[in-house]
Amino acid sequence: MMTQIYKQFIIYTMKKYLCNKFYKIHLILKKIIMIQENYGDTV
Repeated sequence: MMTQIYKQFIIYTMKKYLCNKFYKIHLILKKIIMIQENYGDTV
């Protein structure tokens, strides 16, 4: 019984960790795209 809870906990934390990582990467990409668009307007 305990191993089942433990497994679920690990899966949950892994998913949370991956989601946070993907979200940060997404924000960084968005910033880069925005900077490029602004750059294109000025040139």
